[in-house]
Amino acid sequence: MSEVLHAIQLSVDADRICVERPLGVTEDASFVIDTSKLEARKDYLEDNTGNFRNLGHCGTVFTVKNDKIVSMSAMERSLKDRPPLKRGEFLVKVVYWGHKKHKDFKKRTYEVSSFRGEGVFVLVRYLFEDEAHEVSPCKKMRTSEGAKQKIRDRIKSHKTPSAIFDDLFEEAGGMEFACTADLPRSIGQIKYERHKQRKKSDIDEMATLLQLSKQNSYIRNLQWTPHPRMVVLTENVVQDVVDFCTNPESFSPFTIDTTFNVGPFYVTTTTYKHLKLVDEVGFQEKSVASWSSIVSRKTRYWAVSLLCPNVARGKPGHW
Repeated sequence: MSEVLHAIQLSVDADRICVERPLGVTEDASFVIDTSKLEARKDYLEDNTGNFRNLGHCGTVFTVKNDKIVSMSAMERSLKDRPPLKRGEFLVKVVYWGHKKHKDFKKRTYEVSSFRGEGVFVLVRYLFEDEAHEVSPCKKMRTSEGAKQKIRDRIKSHKTPSAIFDDLFEEAGGMEFACTADLPRSIGQIKYERHKQRKKSDIDEMATLLQLSKQNSYIRNLQWTPHPRMVVLTENVVQDVVDFCTNPESFSPFTIDTTFNVGPFYVTTTTYKHLKLVDEVGFQEKSVASWSSIVSRKTRYWAVSLLCPNVARGKPGHW
Protein backbone atom coordinates (compact mmCIF):
# COMPACT_ATOMS: atom_id res chain seq x y z
CA MET A 1 0.00 0.00 0.00
CA SER A 2 2.86 2.41 0.71
CA GLU A 3 4.07 2.27 -2.91
CA VAL A 4 0.54 3.11 -4.05
CA LEU A 5 0.49 6.17 -1.79
CA HIS A 6 3.76 7.36 -3.33
CA ALA A 7 2.57 6.64 -6.88
CA ILE A 8 -0.70 8.56 -6.73
CA GLN A 9 -0.16 11.09 -3.95
CA LEU A 10 3.35 11.75 -2.63
CA SER A 11 5.60 11.22 -5.67
CA VAL A 12 3.38 11.44 -8.74
CA ASP A 13 5.24 11.08 -12.04
CA ALA A 14 3.53 13.56 -14.35
CA ASP A 15 4.96 11.84 -17.45
CA ARG A 16 3.16 8.59 -16.63
CA ILE A 17 -0.33 9.93 -15.95
CA CYS A 18 -3.25 8.84 -18.14
CA VAL A 19 -5.64 11.65 -19.03
CA GLU A 20 -8.00 9.18 -20.73
CA ARG A 21 -9.36 5.84 -19.61
CA PRO A 22 -7.49 2.75 -20.76
CA LEU A 23 -9.99 0.78 -22.84
CA GLY A 24 -10.03 -2.89 -23.76
CA VAL A 25 -7.04 -3.93 -21.64
CA THR A 26 -6.23 -7.63 -22.15
CA GLU A 27 -2.87 -7.97 -20.38
CA ASP A 28 -1.35 -7.52 -16.95
CA ALA A 29 -0.96 -3.76 -16.64
CA SER A 30 -1.25 -0.82 -14.24
CA PHE A 31 -2.42 2.72 -14.96
CA VAL A 32 -2.46 5.96 -12.97
CA ILE A 33 -5.47 7.97 -14.16
CA ASP A 34 -6.20 11.67 -13.70
CA THR A 35 -9.92 11.63 -12.91
CA SER A 36 -10.23 15.41 -13.30
CA LYS A 37 -9.94 14.89 -17.07
CA LEU A 38 -12.94 12.56 -17.18
CA GLU A 39 -16.62 13.47 -17.45
CA ALA A 40 -17.17 12.07 -13.95
CA ARG A 41 -14.77 10.75 -11.35
CA LYS A 42 -16.10 7.18 -11.37
CA ASP A 43 -15.88 6.91 -15.16
CA TYR A 44 -12.48 5.25 -14.82
CA LEU A 45 -14.33 2.07 -13.82
CA GLU A 46 -15.91 1.78 -17.29
CA ASP A 47 -13.18 0.35 -19.53
CA ASN A 48 -14.89 -1.64 -22.31
CA THR A 49 -13.81 -4.96 -20.83
CA GLY A 50 -17.22 -6.04 -19.60
CA ASN A 51 -18.82 -5.98 -16.19
CA PHE A 52 -16.96 -6.70 -12.96
CA ARG A 53 -18.27 -7.90 -9.62
CA ASN A 54 -17.16 -6.17 -6.42
CA LEU A 55 -15.39 -8.81 -4.33
CA GLY A 56 -14.61 -6.65 -1.31
CA HIS A 57 -12.31 -3.90 -0.15
CA CYS A 58 -9.77 -2.96 2.50
CA GLY A 59 -7.62 0.03 3.31
CA THR A 60 -4.71 1.47 5.25
CA VAL A 61 -4.41 4.83 6.99
CA PHE A 62 -0.96 6.42 6.71
CA THR A 63 0.40 9.29 8.77
CA VAL A 64 2.81 11.39 6.72
CA LYS A 65 5.25 14.09 7.83
CA ASN A 66 7.54 15.89 5.38
CA ASP A 67 6.49 13.45 2.63
CA LYS A 68 7.63 10.49 4.73
CA ILE A 69 5.41 7.78 6.18
CA VAL A 70 5.79 7.67 9.97
CA SER A 71 2.97 5.26 10.89
CA MET A 72 0.15 3.18 9.44
CA SER A 73 -2.98 1.41 10.66
CA ALA A 74 -5.74 -0.71 9.18
CA MET A 75 -8.90 1.01 7.98
CA GLU A 76 -12.08 0.27 9.90
CA ARG A 77 -14.34 -1.96 7.82
CA SER A 78 -17.54 -0.14 8.71
CA LEU A 79 -17.93 3.41 7.44
CA LYS A 80 -19.64 4.58 10.63
CA ASP A 81 -16.70 3.34 12.71
CA ARG A 82 -14.09 5.28 10.73
CA PRO A 83 -12.91 8.46 12.44
CA PRO A 84 -12.47 11.52 10.20
CA LEU A 85 -9.01 11.89 8.72
CA LYS A 86 -6.74 14.46 10.33
CA ARG A 87 -4.20 16.73 8.70
CA GLY A 88 -1.27 14.61 7.52
CA GLU A 89 -3.33 11.39 7.34
CA PHE A 90 -4.06 9.59 4.08
CA LEU A 91 -6.38 6.65 3.50
CA VAL A 92 -5.43 4.25 0.70
CA LYS A 93 -8.41 2.10 -0.20
CA VAL A 94 -8.31 -0.86 -2.57
CA VAL A 95 -11.36 -2.52 -4.12
CA TYR A 96 -11.07 -6.03 -5.56
CA TRP A 97 -13.02 -6.81 -8.74
CA GLY A 98 -13.66 -10.06 -10.58
CA HIS A 99 -14.89 -10.28 -14.17
CA LYS A 100 -18.41 -11.70 -14.36
CA LYS A 101 -17.70 -13.77 -17.46
CA HIS A 102 -13.97 -14.56 -17.31
CA LYS A 103 -13.30 -15.74 -13.77
CA ASP A 104 -9.51 -15.56 -14.14
CA PHE A 105 -9.56 -11.86 -15.04
CA LYS A 106 -9.20 -9.55 -12.02
CA LYS A 107 -9.01 -5.83 -11.44
CA ARG A 108 -7.93 -3.73 -8.48
CA THR A 109 -8.64 -0.05 -8.03
CA TYR A 110 -6.79 2.16 -5.54
CA GLU A 111 -8.00 5.53 -4.30
CA VAL A 112 -6.45 7.99 -1.84
CA SER A 113 -8.39 10.26 0.51
CA SER A 114 -7.29 12.94 2.95
CA PHE A 115 -9.02 15.43 5.23
CA ARG A 116 -9.57 17.54 2.09
CA GLY A 117 -11.51 14.75 0.38
CA GLU A 118 -10.83 12.29 -2.42
CA GLY A 119 -7.62 12.55 -4.39
CA VAL A 120 -7.49 13.32 -8.10
CA PHE A 121 -5.37 10.33 -9.14
CA VAL A 122 -6.39 6.66 -9.00
CA LEU A 123 -4.46 3.49 -9.75
CA VAL A 124 -6.04 0.65 -11.74
CA ARG A 125 -4.39 -2.78 -12.04
CA TYR A 126 -5.46 -5.56 -14.40
CA LEU A 127 -4.39 -9.11 -13.54
CA PHE A 128 -4.82 -12.53 -15.11
CA GLU A 129 -4.45 -15.58 -12.90
CA ASP A 130 -2.92 -17.54 -15.78
CA GLU A 131 -2.04 -16.53 -19.33
CA ALA A 132 -3.50 -13.29 -20.65
CA HIS A 133 -6.22 -13.71 -23.28
CA GLU A 134 -8.88 -11.79 -25.14
CA VAL A 135 -11.82 -10.59 -23.08
CA SER A 136 -15.23 -10.42 -24.70
CA PRO A 137 -17.39 -7.63 -23.28
CA CYS A 138 -20.87 -8.27 -21.96
CA LYS A 139 -23.86 -7.56 -24.15
CA LYS A 140 -25.40 -5.28 -21.53
CA MET A 141 -22.88 -2.70 -20.37
CA ARG A 142 -23.44 -0.29 -17.52
CA THR A 143 -23.88 3.38 -18.32
CA SER A 144 -21.02 5.53 -17.07
CA GLU A 145 -21.66 8.15 -14.40
CA GLY A 146 -20.71 10.90 -16.84
CA ALA A 147 -23.31 9.70 -19.36
CA LYS A 148 -25.94 9.49 -16.62
CA GLN A 149 -25.23 13.06 -15.59
CA LYS A 150 -25.61 14.21 -19.20
CA ILE A 151 -29.00 12.49 -19.33
CA ARG A 152 -30.09 14.21 -16.10
CA ASP A 153 -29.04 17.58 -17.50
CA ARG A 154 -30.81 17.08 -20.84
CA ILE A 155 -34.14 15.79 -19.53
CA LYS A 156 -34.82 19.23 -18.06
CA SER A 157 -35.25 20.53 -21.61
CA HIS A 158 -38.38 20.21 -23.76
CA LYS A 159 -36.76 17.76 -26.18
CA THR A 160 -38.28 14.33 -26.62
CA PRO A 161 -36.45 11.27 -25.24
CA SER A 162 -35.60 10.12 -28.77
CA ALA A 163 -34.09 13.54 -29.62
CA ILE A 164 -32.02 13.49 -26.42
CA PHE A 165 -30.83 9.97 -27.23
CA ASP A 166 -29.75 11.04 -30.72
CA ASP A 167 -27.84 14.05 -29.36
CA LEU A 168 -25.98 12.00 -26.75
CA PHE A 169 -25.22 9.28 -29.28
CA GLU A 170 -23.64 11.80 -31.66
CA GLU A 171 -21.66 13.47 -28.86
CA ALA A 172 -20.19 10.11 -27.87
CA GLY A 173 -18.86 9.63 -31.42
CA GLY A 174 -21.83 8.15 -33.23
CA MET A 175 -21.10 4.79 -34.81
CA GLU A 176 -17.41 5.30 -34.01
CA PHE A 177 -17.90 5.61 -30.24
CA ALA A 178 -14.94 4.64 -28.09
CA CYS A 179 -16.72 3.20 -25.05
CA THR A 180 -20.14 1.57 -24.87
CA ALA A 181 -20.65 2.89 -21.34
CA ASP A 182 -20.66 6.47 -22.66
CA LEU A 183 -23.92 5.80 -24.53
CA PRO A 184 -27.45 5.69 -23.12
CA ARG A 185 -28.66 2.10 -23.11
CA SER A 186 -31.94 3.00 -24.78
CA ILE A 187 -34.62 5.65 -25.13
CA GLY A 188 -36.36 3.92 -22.23
CA GLN A 189 -33.50 4.86 -19.92
CA ILE A 190 -34.04 8.54 -20.72
CA LYS A 191 -37.78 8.19 -20.11
CA TYR A 192 -37.07 6.52 -16.78
CA GLU A 193 -34.72 9.32 -15.65
CA ARG A 194 -37.30 11.95 -16.61
CA HIS A 195 -39.97 10.05 -14.67
CA LYS A 196 -37.72 9.92 -11.59
CA GLN A 197 -37.07 13.64 -11.76
CA ARG A 198 -40.77 14.46 -12.04
CA LYS A 199 -41.59 12.16 -9.14
CA LYS A 200 -38.93 13.84 -7.00
CA SER A 201 -40.33 17.25 -7.95
CA ASP A 202 -43.82 16.15 -6.88
CA ILE A 203 -42.49 15.02 -3.50
CA ASP A 204 -40.71 18.35 -3.02
CA GLU A 205 -43.91 20.28 -3.81
CA MET A 206 -45.90 18.23 -1.30
CA ALA A 207 -43.28 18.81 1.39
CA THR A 208 -43.35 22.55 0.69
CA LEU A 209 -47.14 22.67 0.86
CA LEU A 210 -47.17 20.70 4.11
CA GLN A 211 -44.69 23.16 5.62
CA LEU A 212 -46.80 26.12 4.47
CA SER A 213 -49.91 24.60 6.04
CA LYS A 214 -48.09 24.44 9.38
CA GLN A 215 -46.90 28.04 9.16
CA ASN A 216 -50.03 29.70 7.74
CA SER A 217 -53.53 29.42 9.17
CA TYR A 218 -55.24 30.30 5.86
CA ILE A 219 -54.41 26.86 4.42
CA ARG A 220 -57.05 24.55 5.83
CA ASN A 221 -58.32 21.03 5.32
CA LEU A 222 -55.17 19.90 3.54
CA GLN A 223 -55.81 16.37 2.26
CA TRP A 224 -53.60 13.97 0.31
CA THR A 225 -56.10 11.22 -0.44
CA PRO A 226 -57.83 10.31 -2.64
CA HIS A 227 -56.21 13.31 -4.37
CA PRO A 228 -54.36 16.37 -3.05
CA ARG A 229 -56.73 19.23 -2.23
CA MET A 230 -56.98 22.11 0.22
CA VAL A 231 -59.09 25.07 1.29
CA VAL A 232 -57.63 28.57 1.24
CA LEU A 233 -59.64 30.59 3.75
CA THR A 234 -58.67 33.64 5.80
CA GLU A 235 -60.28 34.74 9.05
CA ASN A 236 -61.67 37.84 7.33
CA VAL A 237 -63.56 35.70 4.82
CA VAL A 238 -64.95 33.52 7.61
CA GLN A 239 -66.20 36.60 9.45
CA ASP A 240 -67.73 38.07 6.28
CA VAL A 241 -69.60 34.85 5.50
CA VAL A 242 -70.98 34.79 9.03
CA ASP A 243 -72.01 38.47 8.94
CA PHE A 244 -73.50 38.59 5.45
CA CYS A 245 -74.73 35.06 4.72
CA THR A 246 -76.13 33.70 7.99
CA ASN A 247 -78.45 36.46 9.22
CA PRO A 248 -82.07 35.39 8.46
CA GLU A 249 -83.30 38.99 8.29
CA SER A 250 -80.62 40.40 5.98
CA PHE A 251 -78.38 38.02 4.13
CA SER A 252 -76.57 37.51 0.83
CA PRO A 253 -76.54 34.25 -1.11
CA PHE A 254 -73.31 32.34 -0.78
CA THR A 255 -72.49 31.11 -4.29
CA ILE A 256 -69.84 28.95 -5.88
CA ASP A 257 -68.28 30.17 -9.09
CA THR A 258 -67.10 28.14 -12.06
CA THR A 259 -63.98 26.07 -11.65
CA PHE A 260 -61.08 27.22 -13.84
CA ASN A 261 -57.45 26.32 -14.42
CA VAL A 262 -54.43 27.97 -12.82
CA GLY A 263 -51.40 26.15 -14.20
CA PRO A 264 -51.63 22.48 -13.21
CA PHE A 265 -54.48 23.07 -10.75
CA TYR A 266 -58.24 23.41 -10.75
CA VAL A 267 -59.41 26.43 -8.74
CA THR A 268 -62.92 27.06 -7.43
CA THR A 269 -63.95 30.45 -6.03
CA THR A 270 -66.88 31.54 -3.90
CA THR A 271 -68.77 34.85 -4.06
CA TYR A 272 -71.12 36.77 -1.80
CA LYS A 273 -72.39 40.34 -1.58
CA HIS A 274 -70.71 42.60 0.92
CA LEU A 275 -73.71 44.30 2.54
CA LYS A 276 -71.62 47.18 3.84
CA LEU A 277 -70.03 48.08 0.49
CA VAL A 278 -72.25 49.98 -1.97
CA ASP A 279 -71.49 50.68 -5.62
CA GLU A 280 -71.52 54.46 -6.19
CA VAL A 281 -73.10 54.07 -9.64
CA GLY A 282 -75.92 51.61 -9.10
CA PHE A 283 -76.15 51.89 -5.32
CA GLN A 284 -76.06 48.10 -5.11
CA GLU A 285 -74.05 45.97 -2.73
CA LYS A 286 -70.77 44.91 -4.24
CA SER A 287 -70.06 41.25 -4.83
CA VAL A 288 -66.86 39.96 -3.29
CA ALA A 289 -64.91 37.00 -4.64
CA SER A 290 -62.76 34.87 -2.36
CA TRP A 291 -60.51 31.86 -2.87
CA SER A 292 -62.08 28.79 -1.39
CA SER A 293 -60.46 25.66 -2.74
CA ILE A 294 -57.56 24.56 -4.88
CA VAL A 295 -57.46 20.96 -6.10
CA SER A 296 -55.31 19.02 -8.54
CA ARG A 297 -56.10 18.58 -12.23
CA LYS A 298 -57.03 14.96 -11.64
CA THR A 299 -60.28 15.84 -9.86
CA ARG A 300 -63.19 18.27 -10.12
CA TYR A 301 -64.38 18.39 -6.53
CA TRP A 302 -66.63 21.31 -5.69
CA ALA A 303 -65.55 23.34 -2.72
CA VAL A 304 -68.83 23.61 -0.81
CA SER A 305 -68.36 20.29 0.99
CA LEU A 306 -64.92 21.42 2.12
CA LEU A 307 -65.63 25.07 2.78
CA CYS A 308 -68.73 24.81 4.94
CA PRO A 309 -67.20 22.55 7.61
CA ASN A 310 -64.21 24.88 7.82
CA VAL A 311 -66.39 27.95 8.26
CA ALA A 312 -68.49 26.10 10.80
CA ARG A 313 -65.42 25.09 12.78
CA GLY A 314 -64.16 28.66 12.63
CA LYS A 315 -67.46 30.20 13.77
CA PRO A 316 -69.58 27.56 15.54
CA GLY A 317 -73.24 28.24 16.15
CA HIS A 318 -73.94 29.94 12.81
CA TRP A 319 -74.59 26.83 10.68
